[in-house]
Amino acid sequence: MTDEDAWRLEERFWTGGEDHHREALDPECVMAFPPPAGIVQGPDIAQSLAGAPRWSSVTMTETHAGRPSGDLLVLAYKARGQRDGAAAYDAYCTSTYRSVGGGRWRLIQHQQTPA
Repeated sequence: MTDEDAWRLEERFWTGGEDHHREALDPECVMAFPPPAGIVQGPDIAQSLAGAPRWSSVTMTETHAGRPSGDLLVLAYKARGQRDGAAAYDAYCTSTYRSVGGGRWRLIQHQQTPA
């Protein structure tokens, strides 16, 4: 996966629907969000996202991509998410993906810290 592909995949976690989450989330994924969500993992992630309002857009700046090994990819960035009719949400984020073969990658970790 190229860095460009990785950033498109990451953007879909913000703006995509439940199908994307089911397809691209690793069953062992762990996510850490500001309160009230807190730490969510495994099957609870998709369940917590079901029916949740999606972001209409996200802008990612201060982007960094690292590859600690051939089957891991780490993204770090500042996000500005926008929902229709709501104030912008700014956060520093990290996401870690692992290759599951066949050119497919799954999210194994995501974290957001409000900026």
